[in-house]
Amino acid sequence: MDVLPLRHADFRRIDLNLLVAFDALMAERHVGRAAARLFIGQPAMSHALARLREALGDPLFVRAGNRMEPSALALELGPRVHDWLEQAHGFLFAREQVDLAQVRATVKLGLIAGLEAMLLPPLMQRASAVAPGLRLWSRQFSRNELPAAIDAEDVDLALWVPEPGQRDWHGMQHLVRCGFDAVYARSQVRPDGPMTLETAVRYPQVALGWRGEEDSIVDEVMAARGLRRNVIALSDSQLATARLLATMPVVSLQPRIYSGIYRDMPDMVVTPLDIDELGMDIGLLWHRRREHDPVLDFVRRAIAAIVQGQAGPQG
Repeated sequence: MDVLPLRHADFRRIDLNLLVAFDALMAERHVGRAAARLFIGQPAMSHALARLREALGDPLFVRAGNRMEPSALALELGPRVHDWLEQAHGFLFAREQVDLAQVRATVKLGLIAGLEAMLLPPLMQRASAVAPGLRLWSRQFSRNELPAAIDAEDVDLALWVPEPGQRDWHGMQHLVRCGFDAVYARSQVRPDGPMTLETAVRYPQVALGWRGEEDSIVDEVMAARGLRRNVIALSDSQLATARLLATMPVVSLQPRIYSGIYRDMPDMVVTPLDIDELGMDIGLLWHRRREHDPVLDFVRRAIAAIVQGQAGPQG
């Protein structure tokens, strides 16, 4: 049998919310009790019934003492409307639980430069324990490229430093306000006293080159204090930065999210710079078409825990 095409314009004749009111009236056979079931007032339920009668051209319910008895049309429609509402409730609200242990999926991560070394090892440890069939695929982007990569489905989830480029269709979760640390090799740099911003500018600098330009929040804060650093290298590679620090008397001022990498290196010193204005926000970015994806939700929660642990205040 041929299935007739759905005529969407027909639904403009009736507010589909009225079918919920109709189903409640069929169940209760009483205007007041049906109103209570929907958490609305009795006048609102009476108004809904009046609109249903007008739309369908039938009295639908006729008073018989304290009860409202359904008409022949209401008795015919009642089971079908109830079945339809149950189906709608199922696919709208009762989403099937996903067993992450059985998932076979790939999540494409977009990372601002240098974060793979910090993020992937603990993330893979969490994934292997909970979702062993999950594969993580990581690419590095400059931060101004990430929103477009999300839109093009080149990336499912991005760890992002917010800036103009986010759109209404992007989901965004703020993770942490990330401070900065001074990083240097003990064998190369021997400051006379604590390593502060004023001390750091006495040494040549290796700067983080996220955007391919030298000026950053570090330079802005220094300029406000009448300081200027001598940047001799600009790199988005933490490996290259670590090698430079290990072999030359230089200092690097790094967002705290990277500092865990250097703490694991035996010769490196990581000193927090406790300056309120020296910090940046870090968040997650995704497309809202994946808003309720259980696999992506697991990865979001895992990354949030890792980043908040790495980039939080350090004493």
